[in-house]
Amino acid sequence: MSQKRSHTSYQNGSKPTVRPDPEVVAQAKRRTFTAAYKLGIVEEADQCGRSGQVGALLRREGLYSSHLTTCRRCWVSVKTGMHPMPPSWQSLW
Repeated sequence: MSQKRSHTSYQNGSKPTVRPDPEVVAQAKRRTFTAAYKLGIVEEADQCGRSGQVGALLRREGLYSSHLTTCRRCWVSVKTGMHPMPPSWQSLW
């Protein structure tokens, strides 16, 4: 992204601000999460005790509640033996 300078001149002598280019990238990139990251989020969410802590965690990490639900269901199905453990998760156990 290129930076553009504002041509506004200020009376108090301050420098013009640098504004980011507002052009949006044409192709969005889908985020991927590692198994270690998913496990960490699930464990941290399980430790949240007070009201609003899970919401704060999701906002901090930029996640939706559906991400947490999906990760939690996946971990439970592996722990209970309903599904085989993916190879990428074997290093976490």
